[in-house]
Amino acid sequence: MRRLSHICNRFSVGILVLLGVLAVGLVLLVGSASEPRYGGERLSVWLRDWYRPPTSGSNPMAFQEYARKRKKAEAAVHGLGTNAVPSLRRMLRKRDSALKTRALQYGWVRWLATKPVFADVLDPDPAWRSNRTAAQTLSLLGSSAKEAVPDLIQALETNPDEECRRCAAVCLRLIGPDAAEAVPALTRASILGSGFVRMDAREALRSMGNARTNGLAVALEYEHSRDSTIQTAAWVTLDVVDPGRVYGKGHSAKPSTSLKGGPATTLENSEGSGVGRHR
Repeated sequence: MRRLSHICNRFSVGILVLLGVLAVGLVLLVGSASEPRYGGERLSVWLRDWYRPPTSGSNPMAFQEYARKRKKAEAAVHGLGTNAVPSLRRMLRKRDSALKTRALQYGWVRWLATKPVFADVLDPDPAWRSNRTAAQTLSLLGSSAKEAVPDLIQALETNPDEECRRCAAVCLRLIGPDAAEAVPALTRASILGSGFVRMDAREALRSMGNARTNGLAVALEYEHSRDSTIQTAAWVTLDVVDPGRVYGKGHSAKPSTSLKGGPATTLENSEGSGVGRHR
C-alpha cells in the first residue's frame, strides 16, 4: 500500500507539472501565431534542424541532407530579412524553466513530447539549441539585425552556454559599428571570458571602428588585476581598444597603425605568457 501511495503521489505531481508546462506552452504557442512564414512554413520549422548535425560516423548522405536543409533555411532567413528578427530575438532569449526540466524527467511526458500534437507546446529541445540557432541565423542578416543587439549583449554576458556566447560575439562582429553599444560588454568578454569567447569578442571589437575606444575604461579596470590570466587578457584587449599605442614586451609607448588598417599587435599571440604592457 505504501508503495502504491508513493506511485500515486509521483503520478499526481507529474500531472500537475505537465499541466503547468502545457499552460506556459499554450501561452507561447499563441505568441507564435505572429511568427513569419516563408514558402508557407513557419520560420521555426525551417530552423528546426539548424543545430542538429549528424553524429560522427554517420553515412555521408546524412551530411549532404543536413547541408541541403541548412541552405534552404538560410534562403528562408534571407527571404524574410528583418521580418525574421523578432522571432529570432525570442529564440535567443529562450531559457529552460525549472518546470519544464522537471516535467521532462517523467518518461511519459518525454513520450508525449515526441508526438506532433504536443511537440510545439512541450518543446523538448534544450534552450541552448534555440539560442545558438538564433545567434547564428541573425549573423546571416548582418547590420540588418541591429535591432537584436540588446539581446545579443545579454546572451554574451549571461547565457550559460559557451557556444551561444561565441555565436553572439560573432554576430555582433558581423553587425559591425551599428552594434557599438555592445563595446563595453565585448570588452569584458574579451578579458573575463573563456579562451574562444575572448578571441571572438576581440574580433568583434576590431569591427567597431572608432567606437572600440569606448572599451578603454573597462579594460583599464583589469590592467592591474592580481590574476595573471585576467591581467594579460586586459593587456591584449588594450592593444585592440587603444590602437594609438603599441603594447608588449620590449616596446616603449609609440603610435601604432591607424584605426582603419594595419595588423593586430603581436601581444595577442603571447597571451598567457606573462608578457608585460609598457606605456
